[in-house]
Formats: sequence, C-alpha cells, structure tokens
Amino acid sequence: MIWYLMLSHLLADYPLQPTWMVNQKNRSRVLLTHAVMHFGVQILVVGTASLFIWPYLLLLSAVHLTIDWTKNKLSELWPKWVIFPYIVDQLLHYASIALIATWIERLRGRIELPIPRSWMIYAIAFLLVTYVWFISERILAYADVNYRKEVTEQQWSRMFARAIFLSGFLFFWRWVSGESLLSTLAFSLPYLNGKNGARALLTDLGVALAGMVFLLSAGA
Repeated sequence: MIWYLMLSHLLADYPLQPTWMVNQKNRSRVLLTHAVMHFGVQILVVGTASLFIWPYLLLLSAVHLTIDWTKNKLSELWPKWVIFPYIVDQLLHYASIALIATWIERLRGRIELPIPRSWMIYAIAFLLVTYVWFISERILAYADVNYRKEVTEQQWSRMFARAIFLSGFLFFWRWVSGESLLSTLAFSLPYLNGKNGARALLTDLGVALAGMVFLLSAGA
C-alpha cells in the first residue's frame, strides 16, 4: 500500500501542482483545492480498493492539508527560510504516508490493487529522478541564482537525460547489451550549455544512481 500512496503524493505534489498553485497556497481555497487533488489522485491510483479505504485516504489528505497549512504560516513568519522547511515538509508527508499505509494494512489486511506493485516502484523511481528532482534542485539551489536559472532553462533536457541515465544503470544491472550503456552517454547535450555543465552532469548522474539504489532496495 505504501508505494501506491507514495506515487499518489509525488504526482499530486509535483507535476500536478502548477506554479500558480504553489504561489497562491497561502489562500485557503487554493490550499483546499490542492488537498482535494491529493485525495482524487489517491482514489485513481488505488482504484476499486478506494471503496473500502477511502476514509483513510481522506484522513491522509487532511493530514497533508494540515502540514501544508503549518508550513505556509511558518513561511509568512520567515519568508527567506526556504530549504529546511521544504525538507521537513516532505519528510512529514512521507512519515504520514508510511503510518497510514501501515494502519490500512493492519486493519484491512491484504488488499487487491489494480496495478502491480513493481509498476508503482518503477513509476516512483523515474518520477523522483525527473520532475521531483527538478523541483527539489531549484529549491536546494535557492541561494545560487545563476545555477538555479540554468536548472530552469534546461528543465526538460536534463529530466530526459536523468531518465536515460537511470535506464542505463538499470539495464547494466540486469546485464542487458552494452548498447544501452552507450545510449546513456549520448545525452550530454544539456551539459554543454551554461557555466555549470560539470556540476549539472554529476548531479544528474548521482540522482539517477540514487534512483537505481531505490529500485534495488524496494525489491523491484
């Protein structure tokens, strides 16, 4: 259950949370819309199982709303406090997901879900190394204006490259042909632009490798 709820969170908190929503989450209506989006994505991901576990999903969405509301209030008090609140915010979300997923499994037992668990893990890994890392890197590079600008300008090319890197690591691990390894090296173009190419390349390789470690540790 945890992987299904984790994917739901990542989808709703990253690609399905546009910039205008991020900028206006201090407004109650927008924050509520964001929480409803989380609930809706959870329903879609778990499928017909939602008929039995929707109260838990509603609780998880309410917890998400509370965490985000608290973060917004702290941001109003300390507007330049960016990186640490982001990290704590996500850790709290992951902790709440783990707790509620465990609660569901203990009370409901084994639940038949429409999508295989391994697909969820792969989707999480590729989402983590692409869009989730794009947003995270922009926040972590908050003080480095020039690098943050390059991260934004090379958003799609670097996300694509990280996905290729992860695929290359995965193919290598499974002893697929060396052609896949060569394709991993073929997407160096975004790293030739700007003044931080080496830093960007090493960062993306590291993130892709972390994604590979995640896949292996999760038993995909």
